[in-house]
Amino acid sequence: MMNWKFVKYGIEVRDFDHRGGHYFDCYHPNPDKTPYGIWKHLMVEKVEKEQAYRFVINLDTWTDEFIVLENYFKNGLIDGLEEIITVRNGVITKLNLY
Repeated sequence: MMNWKFVKYGIEVRDFDHRGGHYFDCYHPNPDKTPYGIWKHLMVEKVEKEQAYRFVINLDTWTDEFIVLENYFKNGLIDGLEEIITVRNGVITKLNLY
């Protein structure tokens, strides 16, 4: 059971069958945080502890390579992770996890 007190965003999804929305937790890593450090924080501290399953990651000040981060999530998938959206320089990207 998710602990809703940790959730930061509610994102409404409008589609043809009007299913409603999902809740996302926000994470803004330090500029020097490694891709592994971001992956570990979200997977171990959030997903495994059932605090959140969907995330918005603000990468505006993060300085590492996006593709490396994306590969950590694709290759180190943990049961329970449902969705990741990143924001960097105004560009919104949904990570393809599968």
